Amino acid sequence: MVHDGDVKWVPVRTAAKMLGVSMTRVYQLVEDGELTGMKLDLTTLVGVRSIEVRKSSERRGGRRAA
Repeated sequence: MVHDGDVKWVPVRTAAKMLGVSMTRVYQLVEDGELTGMKLDLTTLVGVRSIEVRKSSERRGGRRAA
């Protein structure tokens, strides 16, 4: 996990496990702006806060992750 001040970043593989989706889906969500992402060299990192927000919206009956 990478920290950028108060922002925590995880690799796409970890984000996929947290959301219960494929890595391809995580890349799509980052591309669509549904998750916060950044590139660090050849690695894409996803903001943990955006993952938590997505998970909480699913529990409230929001959009599905898949």
